[in-house]
Amino acid sequence: LLGTRTGLLLLDRTGDGRVYPLIRGRRFEQIETIDSLGVVAAISGKKGKLRAYSLNFIKGQILPNFKATTAMFTPVGDIEECVHFYVTRYDRMKFICAAHQSRVSVYLWASRPYSRFMLFKDFELPHKPLMVNMRIGQDESVKMVAASRIGFHVIDIETGSVLNLFIPMPTPKAGIVPTGIVQLPAGADGDYLLSFDRRMVVINAHGTVVRDLTTDWHDPV
Repeated sequence: LLGTRTGLLLLDRTGDGRVYPLIRGRRFEQIETIDSLGVVAAISGKKGKLRAYSLNFIKGQILPNFKATTAMFTPVGDIEECVHFYVTRYDRMKFICAAHQSRVSVYLWASRPYSRFMLFKDFELPHKPLMVNMRIGQDESVKMVAASRIGFHVIDIETGSVLNLFIPMPTPKAGIVPTGIVQLPAGADGDYLLSFDRRMVVINAHGTVVRDLTTDWHDPV
């Protein structure tokens, strides 16, 4: 599946490599297929809404003899102006964490008869979130990190308090452009790999920088 500025496409890698237009006239900013739920999570449309598109419906767009039994999509809450989401799993539970406007919202998948994501937690942030990451450890501990124009922040899922994890100094006047939040495996040098602009830093749970790298790639043309 490929999300574009004008719709959702299926690239068939078999045979002559046909391209199937599935949904037309709608901008897709980010997509992720969740096979076990039969949905494609996506930020789509002019208002940047977060939706769960049905794989059953998509299959009906591809196979002429297959009749879809579900609607095209179900909305994930009433989220608009969504800029990034992150899907995580714990045991049989599926969560989607979304950054939108000045909030970070966590939704949990509710199985039949609901078959949709339902609100689990919601947080107001002092700085507009641009990227999120959420992980659930084997001990059921939840680690949530959000990135903004000034840096990276930890969200306490129990209290909703927001603490600064890493703020680059000096902070550029125009702010930073976060590009990645990666939680490192146990035994690694640090806990998180944070990337922004042309820098990557590895930090531990206390926010101490373990490694600081500068990349040499160029800005996109």
